[in-house]
Amino acid sequence: MTRPASSKASRELDSITSSLLEVRILHYASGASSTAAALADRLHQHGGPISRTTPSQILARMTRTGLLNVKPAPTRRTGDRSYSLTPKGRRMLSAAKQHLQQLFANWFTKQKRKTEPP
Repeated sequence: MTRPASSKASRELDSITSSLLEVRILHYASGASSTAAALADRLHQHGGPISRTTPSQILARMTRTGLLNVKPAPTRRTGDRSYSLTPKGRRMLSAAKQHLQQLFANWFTKQKRKTEPP
């Protein structure tokens, strides 16, 4: 049974959004290690509303795939975890940045050509 087109489009948009969230998490974790709460706050602050469970689901997946290291956070809160990039995560972030820079350069170059007077 096939799903309605809107369902398929919604899944595709969710996939793109998830991928962009992963790149942002890699970027935020590339400095000092960050707690899950700090990463979630930055995602909310700079990207608008997302579900409160989404960051933890993505962090768990990124840890399983070897992009992030996780260890107990040096905080007073029990269960807090601290995330940092693995070498694989650093390579992925570098590749994503290069790809996005090229993509945006192409988009904005085309936009500029369309808006320039003949």
